[in-house]
Amino acid sequence: MIKVQCKICGKDFEVKPCKIRVGWGKYCSRECQWKSLIGRKHPHKEETKKKIGNANRGRNRPDMVDNQYNKGKSGYWLGKKRSDKTKEKISLAHKGKHHSPATEFKWINGNSSENDIRLHDKKYIKQRNKAYKRDKYMCQMCKIKCLNRKSKDTKRWIACHHIKDEYDHRLENLQTLCASCHSYFHRTFGRT
Repeated sequence: MIKVQCKICGKDFEVKPCKIRVGWGKYCSRECQWKSLIGRKHPHKEETKKKIGNANRGRNRPDMVDNQYNKGKSGYWLGKKRSDKTKEKISLAHKGKHHSPATEFKWINGNSSENDIRLHDKKYIKQRNKAYKRDKYMCQMCKIKCLNRKSKDTKRWIACHHIKDEYDHRLENLQTLCASCHSYFHRTFGRT
């Protein structure tokens, strides 16, 4: 063991000769080692930084792969271009498979599901609001006062539950629940 003086605090300590040969043994503790790094400049010179930057120019950085230009693309075709002939083949394969008013009754502006249509129906919304008023905005399972969907407390959000048939929007079939009880009910008993 060789006695060495710490470069930060000046304290004497012992180090194995093999550690000194590889450039270690300059500091008595990790604290002194960390203190030595404070205010230290980047290890690379400006010229080296420029070389590294030029070498990496044009490469895809991992944080830039999922950017606005690559949305929707994935896997093998990410960053590659297809020939016009290939694009034409793909187009022909997709013809007649797209939703259109003539082929599907659920189609509204190309993106509405049957559930969206059913739950955004004006008659249903009126009946739902009547059910909320009838139940005084209280969950019928846990008896807490429910909050509107703008609240941050998502567990207490108000929800309208269909007791028997989810297509039956009569007042007798609707019940006010908080979001927590509503999801518990459907997890436990499934869709009814």
